Amino acid sequence: MAKKRKKEKEAEDKYDFVPPEFDEKQFLMDEMKSTKRMLLIVAYGVIFGILAAIVTIMERSGYFGLVLLLIGIVFLRYYLSTLKVDVSKLTKKNWAESAMYFFFTFLAIWLIAVNPPFFDNASPEIKNVSISVDYAGSTLVYNYSMIAKEWQSSGNVSVTAALSYAKAHGTGVNISAQVADSSGLLAAPIITLAPNNAQTGSMTDVGNNTYRYTIMSLTNTYLNNGQIFTFSISATDKNSNQGSFTLPTSAEVVVS
Repeated sequence: MAKKRKKEKEAEDKYDFVPPEFDEKQFLMDEMKSTKRMLLIVAYGVIFGILAAIVTIMERSGYFGLVLLLIGIVFLRYYLSTLKVDVSKLTKKNWAESAMYFFFTFLAIWLIAVNPPFFDNASPEIKNVSISVDYAGSTLVYNYSMIAKEWQSSGNVSVTAALSYAKAHGTGVNISAQVADSSGLLAAPIITLAPNNAQTGSMTDVGNNTYRYTIMSLTNTYLNNGQIFTFSISATDKNSNQGSFTLPTSAEVVVS
């Protein structure tokens, strides 16, 4: 019995592992097929990404782009089959990789195409609105707060008192705002004062995306019914997107 075990042990010690023969030709063919499949999927993603961008631009909505993304994933198998790709040998891992390649290619083309410099769907931004008033030999500045929706100043003279002084003494009032857009403005922003009287004018570019409109003398021409100082600003970019700012009722100033 001991001799039998000894012979079995000797046989095990003499066993050498022989690796399977490496088929280099088949390996290269498999790699070429995999590379071809990925290139076809990237092209597929580019096509659907462009279609999604066109639909997004035309409809001004990304909803249809997401629909095209889902359609592209669903028809991926049929697309590869149509191009004579043998999909019967693809594993779950292969399908996951294919879907990932399509998704990221689609997303990259879509996002690039619907954003500047290729496309601009954003309206001009109007912010940092302020008025400055010549008051008793000095200049008082009042900044409009988008949060509080009122005029704010570091001085102790109210905006009502300052504008009333300007009207009584014929001093100047400047209205300023920062107006910016990624594609650039089509023209200078338009300001409308005293909407009931339709007093409009183009603002002047003073640098750093800042535009200003100067009222040399605050007369009744620039005031709304009831001597109310109010205004609105509108701007249009080179892609015909329009942005606007309208002074709310809480920030309108009754000038005596």
